[in-house]
Amino acid sequence: MASSEKDRLFSGSTNSTTRMTYGAEFELVASASQSTVNEPPPPATLKQRIRDSVWFPISFVFAFVFFITVVEHGVRVNVVLYTEKVLESTKDNSPVLIAAFDAIAPCLPLIGGWLGDSWFTRSKVTVTGAFVTFTGILLLTINVAPYSYEAEENFSMTAKRALFVVGFTLIFVGLALYDANDYVIAAREIEREREPNDNRIRNMFCVFYIVYFSAVTSSELLFRLVDATSFFFVYLLLAASVVLSITAMLLGQKIYTEEQRKRHVLWNQFRIIWEGVSRRKEAPDVPKWIDRASIHHGGTFSEEEVYETSHLLRTIPIFHTVTIFVIVNYFIDITYPQQTLLLNPALDDDITISEFVYKLYQPIISVVTNVVVLCVLYPCTSRWGRCVSPFIRIGIGILFGILSVIFAAIVETGRKQMMAGEDGIMVTMVNNVTYNASSLSVTSQIPQYTCAGIGEALVLTAGVEISYVEAPYNMKGFTVGLFLLMSGVGSYILAQLIIAVVNGISGAAGQEWYTDDLNEAKLEYFYCVLVAILILDILYVYLVTRKYERADWDGLRTKVRMNYTNDDDDDIDEDVDDGGEERGESETGDEHVTETVDDMSKR
Repeated sequence: MASSEKDRLFSGSTNSTTRMTYGAEFELVASASQSTVNEPPPPATLKQRIRDSVWFPISFVFAFVFFITVVEHGVRVNVVLYTEKVLESTKDNSPVLIAAFDAIAPCLPLIGGWLGDSWFTRSKVTVTGAFVTFTGILLLTINVAPYSYEAEENFSMTAKRALFVVGFTLIFVGLALYDANDYVIAAREIEREREPNDNRIRNMFCVFYIVYFSAVTSSELLFRLVDATSFFFVYLLLAASVVLSITAMLLGQKIYTEEQRKRHVLWNQFRIIWEGVSRRKEAPDVPKWIDRASIHHGGTFSEEEVYETSHLLRTIPIFHTVTIFVIVNYFIDITYPQQTLLLNPALDDDITISEFVYKLYQPIISVVTNVVVLCVLYPCTSRWGRCVSPFIRIGIGILFGILSVIFAAIVETGRKQMMAGEDGIMVTMVNNVTYNASSLSVTSQIPQYTCAGIGEALVLTAGVEISYVEAPYNMKGFTVGLFLLMSGVGSYILAQLIIAVVNGISGAAGQEWYTDDLNEAKLEYFYCVLVAILILDILYVYLVTRKYERADWDGLRTKVRMNYTNDDDDDIDEDVDDGGEERGESETGDEHVTETVDDMSKR
């Protein structure tokens, strides 16, 4: 047999001759290898299952949120006490610091969210913010450190106040860097699976606020130690809490999902809006003004980019519904504790309820609300094939807010009616301050605090969920920061505007309704104004959500790819048609050439 024939015979890798000749040997080898492949893997250990779970990296985020919220809430709520005890400020000057914090702090997370979206790794921005906060806490701790008598004499009050201003400013800067990004880091881990599940994102935000309100409760308990110990001890605990938050974020930093960042994504949003407005003459027949920026209508941006900007603009009015609610919640946080001080704290001769109990009660109610929603409401609605949308949860939360303010108005009316009687006034002392209180029991406030805690839990959880889910992929941090900005601005700036308007009108009629002294104010009438504001808020929720379409980002990308594919097919068809005409001409030319060749051959 020739060598070429042998090569042909044995060159095929799996021909029938080879399989028949060496079939037994090959089958044995294949079955052995197959048995090795099909062998079931060993069962995963508990440690492996925990590490593979999507909740494992999120647990580090929750730990960060808990420890950093203890610090943030504690410093903000107790800044008046700090300035009075440490800096010897008067009560008239101390609220200015709270006003500055409430006015400036909500604007800052917008910056951190933008940095995490466009320029730096989100976890690094968050850790940097925590380090800056740690520096600020250390400066505040230096002010309250126990010094010797000589050192205390040399440490002037001016230096203490300067350290306080610098430390407080650094806490502002740290808040700007981490406040919007921790939400996004946790939600990104939920989305790391190939099939994102909105229900898991919804559940994650519910757990997030359980951690948040638990931290608020712990912060109130921590600062209760000031009376028993000292400011120095409490601020050392706050510094340790920041260290724990940094440690938690650093431990999870290596396993967080990496994001693709676009440097100029925010600038492109402004360009799209400007192009949509300015091109009305070039594209007058386009149904939606913002679509003029699309490539298909002569613009310079893709359909996906234009839709992202358009959807973000439609989502912003929903943030306003939370802004209106937070305005009322601002007055709840201020007036309810003041009302508590003017009620009878005694349950009987031996048991009294202090105002501190209600400081713990409302966040605990918020925690319980989110636990019930997570463990009862969500599973039941899923079993029934229903889904409670975040818009419905915002509406229900506002309803609970209305009930809370109505209960507060009823208590305020009853308190003043009892004080009008001979035996309705009693003198109470809280923190060495004397109050002319009513004999109405402080337990009458339980309904209003309960409804306030439920409403706050539902509205805030649903609001931040909307801000994340409805945000474009590359603008999650910025959009969450925008939500925090709008909800925070309502807590102070717009609240001051309402006070000015209401007092201006009521003062012209004879007496201002909202004053610092509740015994001289007409707080029950002011509560009626707040009820009217919340009713308008419910109507506003209905108006902005009845025609609102939820974003389908995956479907949008598929649609855009299909549109581009169809456009490419149309271009190919046109090229084919043009090519056919050219081929027709060339075929005629070929016939002429053939005839010429035949003539030459004949000659």
